[in-house]
Amino acid sequence: IEIEAAVNDMLAIIVSFPLDPHTKGISESEVIKVKAHYNWSMYQALLAATKRSLCRVKSRLSSRMRADGSKPPSFFEVELQLNGLGVCLHPSIDAIQSAINSGAVAVLKCSKMIEAWDTVTIPRNVQLILNPNLPPVRGTGSQGTFYDRVAQDKEILKVVLLLTGSIQSARDECNAYLEQFSPWRWLWSQDIADEYRLFKETEPTLDEFEAKLRSFVALEDRVLQLEPRRSLSALALQTSGLVQSLRDLAAKWKESFARELHAQAFQRLEALSEAIKVTMKKLNREVTDGDIDALSHVMQTLNEVREQEGRIELELEPLAHMYAILDGYLPNILDKEEQDARAMLRSNWTKLLSEREARQEELTVKQAQFKRSLIKMVHSFKRDVEKFRRDYEERGPMAKGIRPGQAVERLKRCIEEYEVHGRKQVIYHLGEDLFGLPHQQYVQLDQTKKEL
Repeated sequence: IEIEAAVNDMLAIIVSFPLDPHTKGISESEVIKVKAHYNWSMYQALLAATKRSLCRVKSRLSSRMRADGSKPPSFFEVELQLNGLGVCLHPSIDAIQSAINSGAVAVLKCSKMIEAWDTVTIPRNVQLILNPNLPPVRGTGSQGTFYDRVAQDKEILKVVLLLTGSIQSARDECNAYLEQFSPWRWLWSQDIADEYRLFKETEPTLDEFEAKLRSFVALEDRVLQLEPRRSLSALALQTSGLVQSLRDLAAKWKESFARELHAQAFQRLEALSEAIKVTMKKLNREVTDGDIDALSHVMQTLNEVREQEGRIELELEPLAHMYAILDGYLPNILDKEEQDARAMLRSNWTKLLSEREARQEELTVKQAQFKRSLIKMVHSFKRDVEKFRRDYEERGPMAKGIRPGQAVERLKRCIEEYEVHGRKQVIYHLGEDLFGLPHQQYVQLDQTKKEL
């Protein structure tokens, strides 16, 4: 509008310029021709600007080397991302092509905002100068915009057509580049729980377990070696987001496998700690003179410790190895309670062995005393059995002349008394086994048992 107004003002100045009487004045057709010339120049300027803009975009999208041998900078920054199915571009090739198409359309539409000039009628200010007595000449109305002519230019159409497929050539290059991530597809496509189950079915050793964890760490290191940026055609592929995603996945696999190892280690630690604690409590049971049951219990515990010593020693070393692996691949997973249990396991086991030796010596010293007490108690028990039998025969449930209800009461009492004597018999048999003595026979007690 400003340019058209300036041309109209220029024409008014020309027409109003005083001429010599013999000089022919400027006609209306000549005024229209002059305005038409500037209108054509305006169109050519818009056409050239539009074409240069589109060609500039086309040039930036080209991957051709510059005259100085350097490669032009990439036009688009593209992030490599994981979408759950594989590595993809963000934005995608199709989205980039759509943006290019939209950009080309936007360049073309710039001329749509500029209305075409009226080149049919002379400007009103020029008419007033040429013949002020004539009524004002009305224009022919809107002439449309310059877009209608610019968009139909063959050169413009040619460049636009080239732009609509300009980025598609990079699709094959990108697909070939993304193939390098195919060996890592298992990271996001396979289920960790299923893979661990298959791994566990192979009954891996601790060395094989550690090698598996080491492979995840090595994968993280390889991912870090990926180039941070790769230029393909007009695209600059940024790998920082992908690298972080791959590292997170590798760390997730490592942590999942390490947690399974920790579960095994913790279960073993708890079992060993509890076994040592319970055994220590059994060893510390007080044995008084004549308490054959307690003596038998402690002696049995001593035998158990002796029998299990080799097995527990073999379990301690692998358990320590497990926690050493966890320290390297899953630090800070242990809570304070577990750390204390781990730290005290070896010392508690050593204390248990020392307590076993001390208890063994103590019982060895008291062996003769316990043996004499056992013999005395056995003799006393024999007398008790005889007394119990006489009482059973005279005042038991089978005595003659008693009522059924009274017989039932006596039966209950005799059963309770027999159970007491039966427990003593078992205890004394254990004591006889401890000291290598023959088992004493209690015929009357056995007979009473059958009758009851």
